Amino acid sequence: MLQYLLSGLGIGCVYGLVALGFALTYQAARFFNFAHGAFFMLGAMGAYALVRAGVPVGLAVPGAALVVGAFAVVCERLVFRRFVLGGQGEINTIVVAIGLASIIRGVSVAVWGPQPQSVPSLVPGDAISLGGAVVRRELLVIMVITAIVAAALFWLLQRTRAGVAMRATADDLPLVGAFGIDVRVVLPTVLFISGLLAGIAGALVAPVFKAQPVMDVPMLIKGLAAAILGGLGNPWGALVGGLCLGVIESFGSRYGGSSWADVITYAVILVMLVMRPEGLLGKRTLEKA
Repeated sequence: MLQYLLSGLGIGCVYGLVALGFALTYQAARFFNFAHGAFFMLGAMGAYALVRAGVPVGLAVPGAALVVGAFAVVCERLVFRRFVLGGQGEINTIVVAIGLASIIRGVSVAVWGPQPQSVPSLVPGDAISLGGAVVRRELLVIMVITAIVAAALFWLLQRTRAGVAMRATADDLPLVGAFGIDVRVVLPTVLFISGLLAGIAGALVAPVFKAQPVMDVPMLIKGLAAAILGGLGNPWGALVGGLCLGVIESFGSRYGGSSWADVITYAVILVMLVMRPEGLLGKRTLEKA
């Protein structure tokens, strides 16, 4: 039982990091970044490329994450800014994000090929026994790094001027300029952090499941599901949603088998959202007639 719990928390941290970046973008800019899964994939493929170039894996993981964060800023400047700040509409923004993700995936397949690529572990060695449970070292590293990243992000959002600005845009994006907040600076900052989180998640999970260009869509679905489960407008709820999703998936594979794991997972999520549509940590909103 403990083994499935720890394994679920390990993969749940990956889902949580992806969901956290997705929810952060939605909260600050009110748009669904459907290219977020592609950023995750680039983190994994970037780590593979750096390791293949001779970079130690301990430097390849943060290096790949930083490159993805910078690439997300480029995407914001060349693609998203016009649609988010130009009032082009949510549907147009979603279509553009999906198109961008398709381009990134196609280029990645052309560069690296469709085959899964192995990435060495950050902590080579046998699995660790904890209380009778046998857990892979990579999953423990993922949990520790997720905790550090979450703590750093909490400090950034709560204790810095940049964090205050990002939280202010979440309240009312069109009006924040009247209070001296430059949205043209906040938006790329949010995209950088979001891309960084996705890149970290992808680089960390690459040694566990291997890196491949087609891993973006499954993770986008899991990240979006986790964000909705936790409360789409609450980044911390998204992180909690990712942890819950990982645990549910782990126990689903235990009791239903791998072929039924996703069915059980999404059935549980559906029931939870029927009971609490705003998500686990989301706030109820009242609409005026």
